[in-house]
Amino acid sequence: MAPSRHALLGADQWVLAAFRRAGVRWSGVGRAARRLSLAGEHAALWVAAGLVGAAVDPARRQEWLRATAVTCAAHLASSAAKQAIRRPRPVSTQGTAPAPATAPTSGAPPASGPRPVGISGAAPSTPPPPGPHSVGGTPPPPGRRQVGTLGRYSFPSSHAASSVAAAVAFGAVRVGAGRVAGPVAAAMCVARLVTGVHYPTDVAAGALLGAVVARWTPYRHFHRHG
Repeated sequence: MAPSRHALLGADQWVLAAFRRAGVRWSGVGRAARRLSLAGEHAALWVAAGLVGAAVDPARRQEWLRATAVTCAAHLASSAAKQAIRRPRPVSTQGTAPAPATAPTSGAPPASGPRPVGISGAAPSTPPPPGPHSVGGTPPPPGRRQVGTLGRYSFPSSHAASSVAAAVAFGAVRVGAGRVAGPVAAAMCVARLVTGVHYPTDVAAGALLGAVVARWTPYRHFHRHG
């Protein structure tokens, strides 16, 4: 593996671990992230918002529906990319804590737990080689996913793609809508890290894809209103 790619994967792990710990340390943050993640499944939050906009703003109904379609297109594009790239989701450590060590009985094999390192008790002299999910050979602190996922693959984040596409497209219909959707989209991206189901690069790629899909839309059909 190239050193630059190894460094990127290691940074991905460390940033993800930091967000995971934040969700555990501050229960309110973790709870909000879980709720926001669930609301964003299949772009449901943004589809609902677009349909509400079309209902309460009849003067721009077609624009709202078109913006909602753009959001769905971004979600579908990210789903297709996931199937092509097939990057596995981050590993969850839930349920993998080692059992506590107990004193073995006579003639019985030792209980599961930390293995002895030698008669002298010294640590092994040769550290394990760095892997693709570590930095400098030291794995990041453990974490676990806080929400379930509907798919096995991670890159790019569909939540990020649909959220950014919605923020751009809704903002093209009504400037005020973009000012509301933008922070919510950013929170959605962060929520996918806090819940531990995406790497930072997944979220960044999804956000970029959503912006590209939204900008690719023929905006001559949109007329910005305040």
